[in-house]
Order: sequence, then structure tokens, then C-alpha cells
Amino acid sequence: MDDPGCVIVCNLKLIRSCKYGSCDMEKGTTDEKNFSQGIDVEWIGKKLQDQENDTVMAFMYGMNNIFKRLLLFPMPVIAAINGHAFGNGAILSCACDFRFMKKDRGFFCFPEVDVGIPFLPGMIAFVRKALPETLFNRMILSGQRMAAQDLEAAHAIVKACDNQEKLMQEALAYAAAFDKKQGIFLELKQRMHKDLIRIIDDEDPVYIDALNLFVGD
Repeated sequence: MDDPGCVIVCNLKLIRSCKYGSCDMEKGTTDEKNFSQGIDVEWIGKKLQDQENDTVMAFMYGMNNIFKRLLLFPMPVIAAINGHAFGNGAILSCACDFRFMKKDRGFFCFPEVDVGIPFLPGMIAFVRKALPETLFNRMILSGQRMAAQDLEAAHAIVKACDNQEKLMQEALAYAAAFDKKQGIFLELKQRMHKDLIRIIDDEDPVYIDALNLFVGD
């Protein structure tokens, strides 16, 4: 299948640093244990300790630009979750249109509640798009780890796949349904996600500019 009509996102490395409008999030690694472990919290903490506030703010805005790019990408985006998706890795998958996950290895969770990192308003909005409300509420407040089978049962992912090979086969087969003219996808996504983009653009800066990113005891 040369052109499946969509984009498949798989094998993301830890997100460490970011420039405005782009991030050194690498794709196509050989790591079959992790989809993404999320943000390097120690890196952010060190930058804040060293009072490199502009670097942290640029990172946060750059991260939001990635979310917006996924939400408004002019083709359907499928997250092929090949292993652990923790924190921002799980959040990023929720900015995609569909999620598949292999069930022989990996958990999906939001551990931010355990390390005192509250979701930005934009994150809350588009993760709610991806997850049923009762599941979202339980996961964000508990940090509970979820296996692929549980996510499939809760309709949070399209399918829990047996292994890496099946994961990519199923994602590519699903992608075949989206062989449409691309212009319609962008217009639909702009209308569907208008409120999500507004929240990211209007509400998130209140917290980012104030560096209100961590909550103590």
C-alpha cells in the first residue's frame, strides 16, 4: 500500500527539548518497548532551576504547536502505540485521530498526578476528545496504568493488537478507508477542533507565561 491516505505515528523517543514551532521528537526508532515516555521532567526542572525561563516557555509553546499540527493535520493521523505511552506520550496520542496499541507489551497512563504536573487546559480538552469521560476522569486523577485490552474495551483505542507486526498491519488496513481528497480533511478538522485550538491558544498561555507548570504539596 503506497499511499494509505493517512499518517501513522509510531516509535517516539522521549521529548527533551523544543524550538518554537518544532521539536526534536524523533520517529522511526527501533525501540519496541516504548511509544513515548513523554517529557523529560528533569530537563525542565533543571532549566527552571537555572532560571532559563524563556527556554521552558519556548518548549511549552513548541509542544502545543505539535499538538495543534496533529489536530489540524490535513490527513487522518493514526497513533500505532508500540509500547509504553506515559505522560505526554499518551497525551500526544490523544491528539491523533485514532489509536491502535499492541497488547503484548506496554501500558498507557497519565502519571502527572503523581509528580505534581497539572494538565494544561488544551490538553484536558483534546484528551477528552479521545477518551470516554468516565475513563478520562479516573485516569487523570489516579494515574492508573491501562493495558491495551482495557483501552479497547473502554473504546479508547480502535484495537488491541497481538504484537508489533499485527499492530502495523491493522493500522495500515484501517488507513485504507481514508483514501479521499485531502482538502476535505483539513476543512473538517478545522471545524471539528475549532474550540480545542481556541483553548490551546487563549487559555494555555495564562499558565505557560506564568510558568505555572508544577504544583507542590
